[in-house]
Amino acid sequence: MLQLILSQVLPPLIDALTPMLVATIAALLFRWTGVQVEAKHMAALQSALANGAKLTLAGRSMDEAIDYVERSVPDALTRFKARDRPRIAELLAPHLAALPLSGPAAPTKGPAGK
Repeated sequence: MLQLILSQVLPPLIDALTPMLVATIAALLFRWTGVQVEAKHMAALQSALANGAKLTLAGRSMDEAIDYVERSVPDALTRFKARDRPRIAELLAPHLAALPLSGPAAPTKGPAGK
C-alpha cells in the first residue's frame, strides 16, 4: 500500500507543488529586492536634494540647485515621478528651510533675570 502511494500519488503531487513553490520564492525575492532598490533611490534623492539646497548657501540660484538634482539622480526622479522642475522645487523646499540662516547670528541672552 505504501509502495503504491509513493509511486502513484507522490510524483504528481510534487509536480503540482513545485511551480507554486518556485513562484512563491520568486515573488518574495522580487519584493525584497524591489524594496531595497526603492530605499537606495530614496536615499540618493534625499542626498541630492540636501546638496542642491546647500548650493543656494554658496550663492547659487534655485534653478542651479534644481539642475544639480536633475543631473545627480535622474533614475530616482523617474522612479518617484518627480521629473518636472516645480515638483523638484517643492521637494527642495524642506531642505532649504532646514539650512541655517546666513548672516550674523542673533545675540543670545543669559538665563532669565540675570
